[in-house]
Amino acid sequence: LFNVMLIGVGALNVAGGVLFGRAHGRTWLTTLYVVAGIGAIGAGLFPLSTGTPHSLFALGGFLFFNLEALGTASVLDGPIRWLSLLAGAVGLAYVAVMVVGDSGNAAAFGPIGHGGAERLIVYPSMLWLLALGGHLLGRDTEDGS
Repeated sequence: LFNVMLIGVGALNVAGGVLFGRAHGRTWLTTLYVVAGIGAIGAGLFPLSTGTPHSLFALGGFLFFNLEALGTASVLDGPIRWLSLLAGAVGLAYVAVMVVGDSGNAAAFGPIGHGGAERLIVYPSMLWLLALGGHLLGRDTEDGS
């Protein structure tokens, strides 16, 4: 079920990123969304038991979901912009913690451990995506309706 969810989240991220990037005329932003989505899809298609393929796709997803939050901030304003910056920064900080910890320095994880660090990579960007969706749904259209 979790792997199916990863594939679904990845596919929706790719589709949403293509539409969002087109709406804002930012090809580079679309690329961030697509690469993040491919990371999630790959992590779902290659479960943890596959070793290296899962790790590479997961790292791509971890990195690019947070980069997409930072990149999206460039086309937003108000509180959602600051939330984008915060989510991306927290996630990327924990990507660094994960790299250091997985490179042999387990003390880098601190009291939250490996699992806690992994969640602090993923939760900010996933919660940010929900907030962004709510923000976009709540926006007025050009004709004011």
